[in-house]
Amino acid sequence: MSKIRVGIVEDIEEIRQAVASLLLWDERFELVFTLSRGEDALETIPGLKPDIVIMDINLPGMNGIECIRQLKPDLPDTQFMIFTIYENDENIFTALEAGASSYMLKKTGLPHIAESLIELYDGGSPMSTLIARKLVTRYHKVPEKTAVWINSLPGNRKYSLYYLKDYYIKKLQAACSLPPALLNNRSTGFMRNSMWAIKRRRLIRLFGGEFMRVLNT
Repeated sequence: MSKIRVGIVEDIEEIRQAVASLLLWDERFELVFTLSRGEDALETIPGLKPDIVIMDINLPGMNGIECIRQLKPDLPDTQFMIFTIYENDENIFTALEAGASSYMLKKTGLPHIAESLIELYDGGSPMSTLIARKLVTRYHKVPEKTAVWINSLPGNRKYSLYYLKDYYIKKLQAACSLPPALLNNRSTGFMRNSMWAIKRRRLIRLFGGEFMRVLNT
């Protein structure tokens, strides 16, 4: 088995060095780079094409989520693991929408990172226990008919599609000061305005017709 090529984007030197040491010690991995800024990641990562990038969110300058959003279209085979202290819903679902396939909290501890990297490389979507619990809690609220369909989807689409709908509905509500009932009522014509159309096109590019099916539930 060839080594898994991993890069790190983390601005706190102690954490960056600790994760780097873990990778250097484990013969299953090859440490490709360590960076501390999102802007540097945009310049460096496309040329190296690592298998996995461990990405912090709170970076100086461009944050890690925006960095993933810009890199992922040109690096479809590179998997991004969020490694952060933030456990709020908005960061979780924004990171998944941007292209992250894994979300690990730093308090989970380094011993779990190596096995999570292997799982991610093998096609899984490892999450810290608390993050997984948040997803399960939201999933339990999905209508039964939709839940059965979502449960048949592969990978982290099973968890992300329905929540992306919920996330964008809330964002649109906040931005436009409109009640949820109006946002969900397509007969008003609101769904056809330019603001929603832009976001809808982005989601269709990411998930194809699957997002529209969830939207209509």
